[in-house]
Amino acid sequence: MTVDLEVDVPALVMAWGLGWTTSRGGGPPVPVPGGWYAEVNLPGHSERHILHTWDADRLAAIEPRPGGWIKVVGTRDDLRAALPDQWVIDEDGHLMTTVLRPAEVETPDGYRIEITTDGPVVKAAAHHTSGDVAATAYLAPGGGFGIVDRVETSPDHRRRGLGTAVMTALQSHGAEAGLSRGLLLATDAGRALYETLGWTHRALVVTARVPD
Repeated sequence: MTVDLEVDVPALVMAWGLGWTTSRGGGPPVPVPGGWYAEVNLPGHSERHILHTWDADRLAAIEPRPGGWIKVVGTRDDLRAALPDQWVIDEDGHLMTTVLRPAEVETPDGYRIEITTDGPVVKAAAHHTSGDVAATAYLAPGGGFGIVDRVETSPDHRRRGLGTAVMTALQSHGAEAGLSRGLLLATDAGRALYETLGWTHRALVVTARVPD
């Protein structure tokens, strides 16, 4: 599987910021030099700065408000050195891309996959025969990409291939809806899963936050 490598990392970050805010239902992000600023207004997450290009002076000027988050393309050491102590360095993220194509979804026995939409946001959910919602994933448009977000599997239903099932269903739906490329920000653990599904790592994104 090949990925359109002509799209540079700054453009990917801008697309991801658009799709992420759409997925989370927040206000539209505001373009700022080097990226986006968004008011999120979620518990423990009041605002977010998403930057592909930055310097230490720029970050030091951001007021450390409770619930504030910063995500930048860079390294943990550089981010830590640029910020005052109120900011806590959080887990790394991995910006990843893929080509979206229709695919057959292999659903484990005892589960079914359901696709629903809420405006521009698409949700793939794995339902167990018990009635449990076992796994979910969301897709939202952003900058010509399908942005995958909030991929979660319930602890009681892990290690059964459900993450792969909802991701495949979501990618296939995006392709059939006319989206050609996918984009997501993965955790360390999620990166391994997505690489098996054909996703390509493009950049390390590091995070700082002020506890609420």
